[in-house]
Amino acid sequence: MRQQFIQIACSILASAALATPALAQSETASVSGVVRDRRGAPQIDALIQLMRPDSSVVAIAHTDARGVYLLEDLLPGVYQLKASDESFLPSLRQNLRIIAHHNTVANVTLSTLLDAVQWLPAERRSATEPSDDWKWTLRSETNRPVLRFSDEGPMMVSEGSGPAQSRARVTTSGGLRDFGDGGLRHGLEYEGTGTRGEHTLLRTSLNVTDGLQSSYMAGYENEIAPGRVVRTVAAYTDMPDLTGGPYGSGRYQAATLRTAETTDLTPMLRAEIGNELLAMRLVGAQGGTEVDARPFGSLIIHAGDTTLEYRVATSRSAQEASALADDDTLLAPVAQRAGSATLEHGLHQEIRFHHSSEHGATVQVSAFHDRMVNPLVQGSGSISDADEVTGDLLIDPVSGVFRTAANSYAGYGFSAAATVPLAPAIAISAALEAGSALEDPYFHSDNASEERSIEQSLAALRPRLTPAVTVAAQGSLQKTSTYWRTSYRWQAPNTVTTVNPYASAASDAYLSILLRQPIRVGRIFPGGTQAVVDMRNLLAQGYCPFVTPDGSTLFFAQADRSIAGGIAFTF
Repeated sequence: MRQQFIQIACSILASAALATPALAQSETASVSGVVRDRRGAPQIDALIQLMRPDSSVVAIAHTDARGVYLLEDLLPGVYQLKASDESFLPSLRQNLRIIAHHNTVANVTLSTLLDAVQWLPAERRSATEPSDDWKWTLRSETNRPVLRFSDEGPMMVSEGSGPAQSRARVTTSGGLRDFGDGGLRHGLEYEGTGTRGEHTLLRTSLNVTDGLQSSYMAGYENEIAPGRVVRTVAAYTDMPDLTGGPYGSGRYQAATLRTAETTDLTPMLRAEIGNELLAMRLVGAQGGTEVDARPFGSLIIHAGDTTLEYRVATSRSAQEASALADDDTLLAPVAQRAGSATLEHGLHQEIRFHHSSEHGATVQVSAFHDRMVNPLVQGSGSISDADEVTGDLLIDPVSGVFRTAANSYAGYGFSAAATVPLAPAIAISAALEAGSALEDPYFHSDNASEERSIEQSLAALRPRLTPAVTVAAQGSLQKTSTYWRTSYRWQAPNTVTTVNPYASAASDAYLSILLRQPIRVGRIFPGGTQAVVDMRNLLAQGYCPFVTPDGSTLFFAQADRSIAGGIAFTF
């Protein structure tokens, strides 16, 4: 009854304001912005609807030849902004606060079914910035997905009184050299949005090996109150083919539960808190069963296109709510050393400043401090039987990559990144970082060829303040719809871990190229078919070799050179 009374009172006040020209003129405001697709191209004649929280339409506009729209003579308040076009899924921006005597800028990015099907690793991004539904090179504000289940939008939702939406994706890929991600893999994803905006994501991935590596994930998101969003992700991973240690062949099993809540404390202040609960079992290793909780949180102050954020995380695999279902983070950072199972963890604290212009250019500066415990070190090479039984390597025979753990370290660092759109379909980015990374002191020494055990090689690794520079470009060809991305990240070749590990992605290492091509051959392939080629570290840089006592050569490396390909069907 009270809520109905308030709604009636608000309606009467709004009617009175509209009926009084002098009052309406003195307190009106406007909303403007640009509507683009995910490649940055402006969308002409897109429909813009400004709605009250009850979904009643207040104003309507269409974008011009530049993708720009303008809504004027609006009363202050909290609204929803919906953008739609016949070639794209509708996008809804919720909790849009309009202030009297101000022009509120609300830019919108529209997505196709193929773009939106992925719930990707990411942090928040401005809707004016270029994005990549696989992975963008810089872990800055340009690396944010359109579908990120944020109350800040754009977010794919269904009408409050309309039908539910759903889509599915089938993938087949192979060739990547990464721990737990090699060989021929088959994946299936299902994504559904209910009539009230609740979102569900289901994913399964199977790797046809002798033991059938598999992973399963279920995610759920819902806005339980205005400005308050909860997310839950549950996952299970089974890798029966791992080897290493005196027990020979082993089996890795893990169950993960991730939860997070995002709350708008004020129109300018947002808080986020979450936790990852991991139960892990590595058969045969000492201490092979472990249960661990890894909390994270952030506090964000935002004013227009400028944000100031403080973040804290205790694990690289779970840092924020929008990345809970990131497939790359669901495999726990498990390794082995001295016959014991280890999990990488630590404490990451960061202060980040980000600003974006109305033309899509962005600048971000951050300072951070990391404390890494049991930091992961990956590598490959000619792994002999003697190397396996040392208990210092956890080996994935499918990809040929091993994991081990180095000594703990800590250090400060900073990063600065910028993105500039050169054209509607092309953008360039650059980043400069400095921070602690583990280096191999034997790399440039005269003793590099001397035999040393794996334990001796790990004990020799030491942290050092190291710079890293990344340059990247991405774009699309309008006629063929071919998406391309190329990046080069330079880091000292004698370092075996990345600078700023809580922000760097594996695909950033050295020279990498990504190509994605829609396939349309009459009615042979469905309209949502895509072929992808992912090439990483093409120049095979960053390998730190050492010779073990039995004469075999192993390599520590940030990322192995690999060429992966795949095909995806979305329907």
